[in-house]
Amino acid sequence: MAARSALPLVCGLLLALAGVELVAANASIHTVITTECSPYFSWQTLGMFFSHKRAGQPGPITRIMCCTPEEFKRLPEADRDLVPTHVAPSFTHHPRLADVYSAYNKPLAIIDWMAKNDIKEDYVLVIDADMIMRMPFTAETVGAKPGLACAAYFGYMKGVKNALAMKHVPYVAPRNDTKAGPRGRRGDQVGGFTLMYKEDLRRVGPHWLKFTEAVRFDSDAWELSGDAYSTHKGDRPWISEMYGYSYGCATADVWHTVHHTAMLYPGYEVAEPPHVLHYGLLWNVPGTDYSFDKHWHFQFDPLVCPPWQIGTNPRESRSGLFAHPPHPRSFKTQGAELLRDLMSIEVPVTLNAAFCERHRRVCPPSDELDRECSKAEQMLRDFDEAYKELEQQLPDPCRDTDVRCPQWAKAGECEKNQGFMFDSCMLSCNRCVPRGGLAAIGEAAGAGAAAQGGATTGGEAKVNAVAGKKGGRKGELATDSLARLRGGGAEHDAAVAVAAAKLRRKCTGHPDWTMDQVKECLRLAARGEVYGGGDAATDGAAGGQQHAGAGAGGGGEGGDAEKAHGAEGGSERGQRQEQQLHEDEEVLRAQLEADGAAAAAADGGTDGIGQAAADALLDEGRLLGEKVLDADRQQRGKRGGSGGAELAATRGTVKRLRLGDEADDPSLGLSRLGLAGVLMWVGALVGAFFLLPWAKRAGRASRAFMPTGASPYRKGGRDD
Repeated sequence: MAARSALPLVCGLLLALAGVELVAANASIHTVITTECSPYFSWQTLGMFFSHKRAGQPGPITRIMCCTPEEFKRLPEADRDLVPTHVAPSFTHHPRLADVYSAYNKPLAIIDWMAKNDIKEDYVLVIDADMIMRMPFTAETVGAKPGLACAAYFGYMKGVKNALAMKHVPYVAPRNDTKAGPRGRRGDQVGGFTLMYKEDLRRVGPHWLKFTEAVRFDSDAWELSGDAYSTHKGDRPWISEMYGYSYGCATADVWHTVHHTAMLYPGYEVAEPPHVLHYGLLWNVPGTDYSFDKHWHFQFDPLVCPPWQIGTNPRESRSGLFAHPPHPRSFKTQGAELLRDLMSIEVPVTLNAAFCERHRRVCPPSDELDRECSKAEQMLRDFDEAYKELEQQLPDPCRDTDVRCPQWAKAGECEKNQGFMFDSCMLSCNRCVPRGGLAAIGEAAGAGAAAQGGATTGGEAKVNAVAGKKGGRKGELATDSLARLRGGGAEHDAAVAVAAAKLRRKCTGHPDWTMDQVKECLRLAARGEVYGGGDAATDGAAGGQQHAGAGAGGGGEGGDAEKAHGAEGGSERGQRQEQQLHEDEEVLRAQLEADGAAAAAADGGTDGIGQAAADALLDEGRLLGEKVLDADRQQRGKRGGSGGAELAATRGTVKRLRLGDEADDPSLGLSRLGLAGVLMWVGALVGAFFLLPWAKRAGRASRAFMPTGASPYRKGGRDD
């Protein structure tokens, strides 16, 4: 009988699960970008809308433009009607907190847009305007569903598992998986873009804004957030909005699956073709004098019809089009290096094609328009042909880049070292399906076993995987990119980068090497030097210790998590650099607004941030300088030398592991106080439901032994 009564419940649960899967399989998607009211975002908007259509991204796309009433009045009519747009309030100058921080606008824009529009689609893709879409996102292909969103991974967000998380989301039960961060985290280490179920995003929005404000003004966030540019007490982290999103999702019980290779900064080495190119930083096209930085173009006007001011390099471009990049057929590189070079020109090629699409539609015919736009459109066609030819020659992206990947996967490194393993050992970690299907998986496994030759044990594989994580390919690629961006000549930089890439590949082909040997080899490769490997046991150990110390700034076995920050992936390092650019941008905006006419005169009479300000921005904040790195290492050594603390809690019981420097964490006292309050509340409930009735019965029984005379305190009513 009981089984029959439970049958409807079981059927209902199965139908609900089937409904969730159906939503993901047949989901419709609405893409949104958030911008401010300025020409600086107008040309980025055109590029995003053009690439959204070109990539075949399903569903509509909307610009959410955050404006003050005065800014909207100054906006040209052509810009207002440029694309489908929702206008939201601007919190760049926070009306309540007296803080200048444009990232407040992102959660505010989402809240306002969802509150004032009837969103028909099932999912929302939130993406930045300074991106070029190359491939479509769908809920089914990235694994998104109700309660589970997809985003890019940012491992430096250590505040999801330390005292910062305990301060803001202590009520969130620690996660026991590594899908988007370490075990024990109270938020996911994600950012960049997000694809989320519509109703989940509706619930997340208010929490997103609330926690952004809270972390921004948290007096300890400068030290606990992992923001490389918050180095002094009182600094307000630029990544506060990322924590606002992470904590907001955790509070709404929305978690993430991570797409490790979906986003790439142009000019960085390419593991596989990305879904989006994020052009937030300066980069050089290898082997040429061509470079590009969006921060040069605060005053660039894409809506002007000819005559234009294009110039011979992008820094000189003022209107109409950007200076044309090198032709796709001009590169002499091959394979992965050619893919990197093509990715480095795809942004300006796509942007110019986007501008020309509008110019052809709006501007009157002219010789200049026909000449320049014909050149831009032909370059886009040539790019597509070159990329298509290269794509057929590239190895299957679903592959292992090291013969030891199967052994590492068996040792559990896919879970322990996500960043390295998901990039270098995608096949062994079951992150993809190769072109040949199951047969190709068997062939790859056999080839790996043959190449391995049984020389590496599981323990050695684990050690080498850790070495790869700390000093491996991704961290050195970021170093190469920094070296190229710092200057020294495009030809020289390109040669150094190519040589370093070849040397790094040699560092992972020795199964018999120890961790210290691999680390020393990678360290020297980044400088273009060859590792002889002679007295490896001694030289390698010394070099390895030096490298690890430089990366972490601390000692002891517990420093692994901190050391891993020294080997961040290209997208994470790029995100850090872009943070500094944004902070400098806010400072420059404030200075120019205060100076008014003086700043306008300095920039040739233009409004806003002009070329002089853009140059200052580039010179002052475009890269992680050595001083900033040294300060970051010192802070890490001060905080994480003995391993840090792991804080864990469940809903019924609070259990603490007191380890390292955080054993005296003041947040533990707050947690004990909270636990005492919970216990007192439970005791009060027990007393109310059990003790009071018993006391009443006992009182009535005791009256039989009391005097029967009237009590002087009774006046005809009840006194109990």
